[in-house]
Amino acid sequence: NGLAPSYYQGTKKGDLWINYTEIASLPAWKIGQEIGSVFQDPKSQFFSSELAGEVAFACENYGMAKQEIRKRTDEAIASMGLETLRARPLDVLSSGEKQRVAVASVYALRPHTYVCDEPTANLDSEGATRLAGILRKLKDEGNTLIIAEHRLAWLSGIADRFVYVSEGTIQWEKTPAQMRELSEEERKRYGLREVTETEASLPGVPANAGEEHFFCRNLTCRRKKLLIFENLNLSLPAGKITALTGRNGAGKTTLAMVLAGLQKPQSGTLTVDGIPVTRPGLDRAVVFQDYGLYPWMTTGKNILICMKQ
Repeated sequence: NGLAPSYYQGTKKGDLWINYTEIASLPAWKIGQEIGSVFQDPKSQFFSSELAGEVAFACENYGMAKQEIRKRTDEAIASMGLETLRARPLDVLSSGEKQRVAVASVYALRPHTYVCDEPTANLDSEGATRLAGILRKLKDEGNTLIIAEHRLAWLSGIADRFVYVSEGTIQWEKTPAQMRELSEEERKRYGLREVTETEASLPGVPANAGEEHFFCRNLTCRRKKLLIFENLNLSLPAGKITALTGRNGAGKTTLAMVLAGLQKPQSGTLTVDGIPVTRPGLDRAVVFQDYGLYPWMTTGKNILICMKQ
């Protein structure tokens, strides 16, 4: 997409061509028309504080007619199932919802080539299925899709070619049929996930769940005027790993922020070993989705709160 080495510094050797034109010879605005980019961290590509404004931004930037901008914006928002979120500011959306906004903002511009860096990283299964439908539609329209991914199953029926990269070089290329023929041993050797959809089942709660350690009682949390969750009750056992799952926008990240003491609930209480929690503390280390380990919590020893993967 032309960002390296002009923006991301480094030394580039060799040539890169699109439609028989060397990319290095094109101005940045022209590359942006030809190649749409969807980054793994959606916030890094946002320019607006509101959903509709972000989706419309690129079209406005290229001076399209007002009616055309509205038409493309509405179509992109509808395609990504964002209609119910349209009036919300971007900073209250979940990570998965923000990623759908990022895809919609690129989709509105209608480039001929899409470069996507792990576009499903923050999406739930429903969101990934919706995105797969959008990309399949783009492919059927004759667009070029280049997708860097670890999750492979959702690409079934979309990808025509799989290129495996390791240590800076291309190791092999395979067709979808060849990918499906990979044995489990081969997949593990290459560090690949399942290439076809499999049914997932949740395990039952073990009888020896452990001594209750961390309690949440009647937690209610709002972000601005938006109610995230209300009267939530939860207990976490000591010496065990608890996984919290749910759809994008269900409130998982907000709850993690509250548990870490980084966001204050409107009502309710938190206790650790019977002691009320009112602020961040050294008994809780937090690993953020985007920022790594929170610096002043590196000595946390009792509770590790991880947001997303």
